[in-house]
Amino acid sequence: LKSVCSQLNILFRIDKKLPSKLNELKAYFKRFLTGQSRFKLVIILDSLQDLNNHDNALKLDWLPVYLRRDCKLILTVSSESHALLNKLKVKYNYAHDDQLFIKLDNYLSKENGEFMIKKMLQANNHRLEESQFKYLFQLLDNRTNMSLTRQQSSMSSFSSSSNAYGVVNRRQIKSAHYTQLHKPQTNGGYHSYFLLKLLCNELIRLKSYTKLDSDPYFVALLNNGNFELNSFLANFIDCLELKFGSMLIKHLLCYITIAQNGFSELELQDILSLDDELLSFMKSKEIYFSESKSSEIRLPWFYLLRPLNYLNDYLIRRPFQGVYTIHWRHKIFTQIVWKKYLSGNKRFRIYLHNNVAEYLLGKWSKSSKPLEYETIRVPAMKTATTSRDPSASLLFDKPIVTRHRVQANRLVPIQPVRYEEFHTNIRARYNLRKLYLMPFHLIEANLVDQLFEHVYFSIEWIHAKIVAFDLAHLIYDFELMRTNHEVNLVRECLKMSEASIGEDANLLFNELSGRLLPYYKHNENIRRLVDQCDKMTFKLNPILPVNQLLNAPCMN
Repeated sequence: LKSVCSQLNILFRIDKKLPSKLNELKAYFKRFLTGQSRFKLVIILDSLQDLNNHDNALKLDWLPVYLRRDCKLILTVSSESHALLNKLKVKYNYAHDDQLFIKLDNYLSKENGEFMIKKMLQANNHRLEESQFKYLFQLLDNRTNMSLTRQQSSMSSFSSSSNAYGVVNRRQIKSAHYTQLHKPQTNGGYHSYFLLKLLCNELIRLKSYTKLDSDPYFVALLNNGNFELNSFLANFIDCLELKFGSMLIKHLLCYITIAQNGFSELELQDILSLDDELLSFMKSKEIYFSESKSSEIRLPWFYLLRPLNYLNDYLIRRPFQGVYTIHWRHKIFTQIVWKKYLSGNKRFRIYLHNNVAEYLLGKWSKSSKPLEYETIRVPAMKTATTSRDPSASLLFDKPIVTRHRVQANRLVPIQPVRYEEFHTNIRARYNLRKLYLMPFHLIEANLVDQLFEHVYFSIEWIHAKIVAFDLAHLIYDFELMRTNHEVNLVRECLKMSEASIGEDANLLFNELSGRLLPYYKHNENIRRLVDQCDKMTFKLNPILPVNQLLNAPCMN
C-alpha cells in the first residue's frame, strides 16, 4: 500500500511524506480514489490472493466501496481463493446485482491456438519446419477429449461502472467474478492461453533439424500430447533435470520456491555453495579426483547461470531491499515444485531452511565448513592372457571407492546486522536482507535457540529492525511465534510502547527495561534482554531503572 501511495504522489507531483501509521495510510489511499482531483486515474492491482496477510491485508478494509467519477479501479483474484472472493462479494453487495460480475474466458479454439503459435514464433523470428508443424498440430488435434486445468489462468476481474446505486455523486465499484466454465463440447478442441505460451517458449529453442518424435527432450515434454497444464509443467521440470542434472535442478528450484520474496543471484550461489548434499553429489561424479586438498570449495557460477538463463521466461526479477531478487513469475510453478519435491518431505524442507538460516547467520563466513563425499575410480583394463590374440578376454578390477573429508572455505560473506560506519556523518546502513528473511527461516528450520539468541531476545536486532523498517514489521516477526510466553511478553511491551518508540527509537531500551523488570527474576530470556537494554541505556543515559517504572504486560 505504501508503494502504491508513493507512485500516486509521484504521478500527481505531491511533495508530501507518507503517513507512518497503517490506519492513516489507508485513509490517505482512499482519499486518492474518492476525493476531488483534476486528473483521471486508473489503478490495476493484479493477483490480490498473493498479498501477504501482514497487517490483515486480506481483510480488504483498505479498499473503498465508492469511487469518484473519473477514477477506475481494476482488481484481479484467482477463482480458487474462495475466502477472498466471499469477502469481495459481501463488500460489493454481489447478491443484489449479478451483473457486477464478468466472465473472463481463458481458452482458445484449435484454429486460434494454431494462429497464436505461429504469431508468437514469428514475433521471435523463428519458424518450424513442415514436419515439425505437422507433428505438433496433430498432437493439438488429439487434445479435444482431454481436460484442461485452470489454476493459473482462472482470474476474477473488478472494474468500475457508471451506475450510482442510490448514492448521490458517488460511484460504486463494479466487480467481475470469473466462474468455473465447462469446456464446450465441440470437435475443434480448446487450449489454454498460458499453456500455449509455455509451449511456444520451448518451440523457440527448436533447431530446424530437430525431430519432435525422436528428440528425448521434446518427447518427455510433449508426453504424447498430454497438454494438461500440471502434467506439462511436471514434464518440463523433468526435462530440466535431464538437461542440467537432477540434483542441481531440484535444489535450485526448491530454494527459489521457499524464498519469501526471492533471492538474488549472488545469494543463490552462496546458499548453494553451503549445500553439502548438492556439492557432495557433484564431487562424487568426478571419476578422477585430485588428491590435493583444496582449501576453497564453491559452486561454479556456470552451473547456476545456465539453468537461470533457460528459465528466464518463467522468472521475474524485481528490486527489493537494495537487490534484484528472483522469483517465479507464475504462482503455479510454486505449486508444482512444492508438490514434486517438498510436500511430502519435511526433512528436506528443514534441511533447505537450515542452509538459508546458516547463511544469514554468517556461521561459515569466517570458518571452513567440512564436506564429505565419495569418488569412484575405475582401474585400467587388463587382458586375461599375455598373448596378442585379439579374442582374449578382458578383466576389470573392482572399482575403487575413496571417501574424502575436507575442511574448505565456502567464500560466503559475513552477515552483520549493521554495517560498519567509516564516516560519522553518513547515516548507518543495516543489513535489510538479514533483518527481513532470518526470522522466517529460523522458525522453519526449527532453530529455536538461535531464534531466541539472535532475534527475539537480542536488543541489537530489535533496535535495528525498528530503525531500518518500522515497529509494525518487528511485531509481525513476533507474531510468527505466538506459542512462547516470553516472546508474547516482549511483543506486548512493544505494542504498549508504540507511541514513545515512534518518537525516538532510542527510548526502546528504557521502555523494555521499565516494563519487563517484574519478569526479570523467573525468566531467563527476559533477564538476558533486560541486561542488554541496561548496557545500551548506559551509553545514552547513565540513569538506569532499578524498579518497574511503566505498566507491565499481563499475560495469562
